[in-house]
Amino acid sequence: MYSMIGSISNVSKLILIAISVFALSCKKELPPKDPEFTYHSISLSSGSATCFHFINNAEGFVGTSDGKIKHTTDSGTTWSSFYLPWYISASIQDIHFMSATKGFIVSDFLHTYKNSTWDINQLNSDQGTLNTIKFIDDSHGILYGTSSDQLYITSDGGDSWIKIKSPFSDITEISFDKEFVVMLGEDGYLASSKDYGASWKVSAASGLNSISGVDVVNKNFIIATSYNTVYSTNSNLSSFYTEQRDIYLGTPRFCNLDDNTIFETHVQYGNMEINYSKNGGKYWQSITIQNGNYISEFQKVENEIYALSQYGILRGKR
Repeated sequence: MYSMIGSISNVSKLILIAISVFALSCKKELPPKDPEFTYHSISLSSGSATCFHFINNAEGFVGTSDGKIKHTTDSGTTWSSFYLPWYISASIQDIHFMSATKGFIVSDFLHTYKNSTWDINQLNSDQGTLNTIKFIDDSHGILYGTSSDQLYITSDGGDSWIKIKSPFSDITEISFDKEFVVMLGEDGYLASSKDYGASWKVSAASGLNSISGVDVVNKNFIIATSYNTVYSTNSNLSSFYTEQRDIYLGTPRFCNLDDNTIFETHVQYGNMEINYSKNGGKYWQSITIQNGNYISEFQKVENEIYALSQYGILRGKR
């Protein structure tokens, strides 16, 4: 009697397992949700936003054309002025904060903020003006201007900077994915570095026409753009897929939310338009966003995308 009941119980368990396996095999994986963007005004009394950096999904900083910094701790919903000494009044070219107590801005010089104090680092006092600072992680960063004399790297979080010889006489832009870094130089030539910018290798296959920008979406998807052409390649920079557009692109910006979801913004008939792909750039869809004109850059922050426009922040999430 007991053995018969035990046998029936075991058969029932097997049937339930079989049904569960069948149900899982029939279940379709849901496609990624379409991203939704929310616009937040920075409420500037003068000037316009020139650069931004978010530490996390809540806290971020914006530099302005009239030498001010705005600070938010609620994802851009409200903004307050962040302390700057009187002698910093030039346009903020770039900004990067690692925490609320440590950060950098590039204006007339490189300025370092640490423990409520600003210091000037006159790295390039006789070479011209720096314009960009990028940190690959909390230790490794790149600082540069437009000329070959203005390229520096750090491996200690910006406490010290080492001058590096650039492979090009003019530096247009630098983009990266982790330690893999790509530089766009004069005449559309590209160079890559696999050691955080310490050494560079020029691609023999580049020399693309009228290139205005480069974005390393990831190591396998690197995009260079001209006024109406998009060139894509991988980390070898050896061959390029060319996509001709029938519109003026300006300088498109690209950013990835994950391995498959990629965002692009470009000029469309005088306005900025955001496109996105959910399959790694194979197919693109358009997003219409009110107040989203003139987006200058994207930043991936944890599981969200932030975009900077002239007077506000766009926060995108799924």
